Amino acid sequence: MRRNEEELLLLKGDFVEPLESVTFLRYSTESQTRLPCRYKEAEGEKVVQVTWQKELPDGNREQVITAHFTDGNTEFGRYSGRVKFESTNPTADSALLIPITEDSDKGSYICHISTFPNGNFERRITLTVWSK
Repeated sequence: MRRNEEELLLLKGDFVEPLESVTFLRYSTESQTRLPCRYKEAEGEKVVQVTWQKELPDGNREQVITAHFTDGNTEFGRYSGRVKFESTNPTADSALLIPITEDSDKGSYICHISTFPNGNFERRITLTVWSK
């Protein structure tokens, strides 16, 4: 790799997991579901907040869980007590765990990463759930 290419890589952070902007996963009901999301910061960049959202049938999004680098984690609405981050440092590894998957968990989830100073980045994971 040439020096200019190495310098360019250090200027822009990127997702380590999942690599694709849209990912499809399948889990069964009553099993633990893991939705991956890990963003590698560039030099001088900081992940300040991570938010998981679920896309509703009308296209709107509902908040699932948020991690802020100083304010900690917040679970929202019907997800409170049902979801958690896999890591104790979710701004570094933002994988979402659903310990007991329900049929209603199927759908599209968005991992939204907010960084300073480079802005916002997203990955979409579509979850299919089937009954055992």
